[in-house]
Amino acid sequence: MSNKVYEILTEQIIEALEEGHIPWEKPWNGMSFAPKNMVSDKTYRGFNAMLTSFLSMRHGYKTNLWLSYKQVKDMGGEVKKGEKSCPIMYYKMLEKKDASGEVEDTFPLLRYYRVFNLDQTEGIEIPKSEEVELIDHTPKEVIDLKVMEYLVDGPKLEEQLGDRAYYDGLKDLVMLPELGQFMSIEEYYGTLFHELAHSTGHKTRLKRFGDGPVFFGNTEYAKEELVAELSACFSLSHFGLTDRVIKNSKAYIRGWLKALKSNPKWIVEASSKAQKATEFVLGIDNNKGD
Repeated sequence: MSNKVYEILTEQIIEALEEGHIPWEKPWNGMSFAPKNMVSDKTYRGFNAMLTSFLSMRHGYKTNLWLSYKQVKDMGGEVKKGEKSCPIMYYKMLEKKDASGEVEDTFPLLRYYRVFNLDQTEGIEIPKSEEVELIDHTPKEVIDLKVMEYLVDGPKLEEQLGDRAYYDGLKDLVMLPELGQFMSIEEYYGTLFHELAHSTGHKTRLKRFGDGPVFFGNTEYAKEELVAELSACFSLSHFGLTDRVIKNSKAYIRGWLKALKSNPKWIVEASSKAQKATEFVLGIDNNKGD
């Protein structure tokens, strides 16, 4: 069942990429709030946040509020004829018991259910507090303070004139060109958060790299690059910065399509790791949400 769920979820991303869209490029649709379930008030995270927000942007929905078919009916509404639902993933914890019936282990099973945007329904009013607002951009000083808090026990950060941005896992060092070399503040912080996301994989933090660094050209490198790119987009959205454009998008799309078609688990696993990396960098203790 889990493999089928991965395929269903990944189909949504493949469809977007084949149309030339990058679902995580501007994840919050220019809104100042993240997508969530209208009834439970749970904020979507990781893959669920990325997909629902992309669909909101793609179809021009007025809100990022989502409901299951049953929730729509319970609220006295109807789903408009011909509307397509969006899959929401979650993990159901299963128990493995020994011969005596004692639980000896638990493991997650990936499942999904389907939701509709509030705009896809009729008979339910949009809450006034949820109407579209202009983004309240976070002052640069606030973002810098958050970054500095991470760097206290994090990697070293250096900026120098040059054309390379990278994370050196052996030295635990993030290297960036100087701020003035970037075309926009979104490009600077997008690059910074990309490299900081890489640094969370260090053995002293989230331990994504195992016993050694990830080298350019291997499979793990491609996966790690997607984790870092997703995390950068999640971080920018957290601060209301959504105007960063992914460079060389056509080349990236070809590579991502090839990887996703060969391994349906890839995007789901990457978005989960990216969410954890983002929360680690920003110091977010987020035990709520889907």
